Amino acid sequence: MFEKVPSFDAELGPGALGLYDDTLFSFQLKKAGFKIGHAFDVISEHHFDESRLLRKNLISHGKKKGRSLAYLRHHWFHRQMDFSAIKYLKSQLSLAKLRLMGAEDSKDSEGISDRELTVVSHTQLYRQYFIESSRQRNYSQEGLVKIS
Repeated sequence: MFEKVPSFDAELGPGALGLYDDTLFSFQLKKAGFKIGHAFDVISEHHFDESRLLRKNLISHGKKKGRSLAYLRHHWFHRQMDFSAIKYLKSQLSLAKLRLMGAEDSKDSEGISDRELTVVSHTQLYRQYFIESSRQRNYSQEGLVKIS
């Protein structure tokens, strides 16, 4: 398996853009012809730190999601996102409008609405895509090995 897909992408995941290192790896394994199975008879309990539900941490997760998706879109899927800088500015304005109009939770409350989280994520997607699009692509389209 590691001969065909040698590693996780270090530019994604914790300590980097934030997410989707495992997702990209699974995409690459499937592209290489491997099958990913399910174990429906396994019971799993997930105990998470409740601080992950704090507003600041949910916003952080939304930002990581947007940045990581931008990386995947440019480097692996080779998708073009025209006018990403303009879309970034428009989404910043949308986010400011949501927060100023009081349509969303105040900064002092916990949690975040789906709408605000989506705008946060899109804002970072456009911002990061603008950055990534100035770089050479790290993969051939849906490639298995990162180009050095």
